[in-house]
Amino acid sequence: MTADVRFRDNPLVLDGIKLRSFVGYPLVTSDGFIVGVLGVADTRVRPYVEYAILSVTLLHN
Repeated sequence: MTADVRFRDNPLVLDGIKLRSFVGYPLVTSDGFIVGVLGVADTRVRPYVEYAILSVTLLHN
C-alpha cells in the first residue's frame, strides 16, 4: 500500500496499525447505493490471489 499513490499518505498506512494489504468489496443496496465495504486488511504485505478475492466476493453475496 505504500507504493500506491491512492493509499501511501493515508494515516492507517503511515501511522498506527500501518496497513500493508487490503482487499475490499462494495456493499451496494438494491437501489444501487454504496453503503459500505466488506474488507480484509493486514499489517503484512500479502499477494492476494484470486481465491482470496473470490472468498470476499462470496461473503458479500
